[in-house]
Amino acid sequence: MKLNQAALLLSVISGATIGANGLSTFLPRNTRTLSFTRLSATPEATSEDKKVSDEDEKANEKKVADLQKAAKAKAKKTESAGFDKKQAAQKKKAADKKKAKTEKAAKAAAVKAEEEAAVLKAEEESQIAAEKEAARVKAEEEAKIKAAEEEAAKIKAEEEAARIKAEEEEAARIKAEEEAKIAAEKEAAKIKAKREEAARVKAEEEEAARVKAEEQEAARVKAEEEAKIAAEKEAAKIKAEEEAKIAAEKEAARIKAEEEARVKAEEDARIAAEKEAARIKAEEEARIKAEEEAERARLRAISAEAEAKQRSILGERLQREAAERAVIKARIEAEAARKAAIAEARKQPKPADVEKNLADKYGAMGNEERAFSILVDLGIVELSLEPEDTVDPDDFAAN
Repeated sequence: MKLNQAALLLSVISGATIGANGLSTFLPRNTRTLSFTRLSATPEATSEDKKVSDEDEKANEKKVADLQKAAKAKAKKTESAGFDKKQAAQKKKAADKKKAKTEKAAKAAAVKAEEEAAVLKAEEESQIAAEKEAARVKAEEEAKIKAAEEEAAKIKAEEEAARIKAEEEEAARIKAEEEAKIAAEKEAAKIKAKREEAARVKAEEEEAARVKAEEQEAARVKAEEEAKIAAEKEAAKIKAEEEAKIAAEKEAARIKAEEEARVKAEEDARIAAEKEAARIKAEEEARIKAEEEAERARLRAISAEAEAKQRSILGERLQREAAERAVIKARIEAEAARKAAIAEARKQPKPADVEKNLADKYGAMGNEERAFSILVDLGIVELSLEPEDTVDPDDFAAN
């Protein structure tokens, strides 16, 4: 026991506390400059001094055991942390040599151990203070590392949020552009329809004025002819009908020439519109394909729930666009069928059976009804659709 106590004292004096594996915890170097003054053992030393010395020896032995235990635990912890076994063995061998040398030197300093009990206590307190300071520094370093990690995580989260926000804003911008484009197309279609309606109304008004003038002229002629005798009235009536027929044929020839020119212009416009529609369709399909590719790429980068939501939105938008295209196609087909019927009605000359059917059809009508029917068949007057005849895009979307 005295040997261990001497070794402990020597290690403290040299600035180190020897553990079980020879590793040491260094104390401040100013403790190495301690001076040793051997106390003279006088015959007057009492039994109480001896008792105190025994208690100090026991306390020192306990401290040595605690230090050895702590050193073993530290060595075990160091080994479990993944240190190289060969390096640990080399260190242990060197520590054993150092321990043997230290124990040899401790034998010479054993007498001084009791004299330095107070110094040992002070050095132990200094060592505890150093360990506390090291623990505090370690805690501060860990707190700094933790704060840096939290700051890095916060910055990463902010960057991720900014990236997601930028993607959402880009998607919203593209959607707004598409909606603006669709709105512009719809507005252009409305303006075109208004212009066509205005032209149609003007033509109707002019035709109605012409018909009214003809009717007024006929009424005037009829009033004058009523004063004549029945035979002259009948002859005049026949002559007026013949003249009306000739005028109608001339008017029909004029209308035919104008209609042929208009049909040709409309056909050219239709062909150009079909080419433009084909080009727009190709561009739209390419754009939709690119958007779908971009959407799939983006959806792969987000969660499954967001992907399903985005796919649903995209599907609804594509379905809505398909419905709108179907409505436009139906309207174009209906317009083409109407124009074909008008062109057929304006075609001259007609077969005898067709002329007979038309004569039977119009002959059974009154003057106003006959004039209106002819205007409709020739495409000069357009009938407005009833509400039940309109096409609802939702009907296509439902299918």
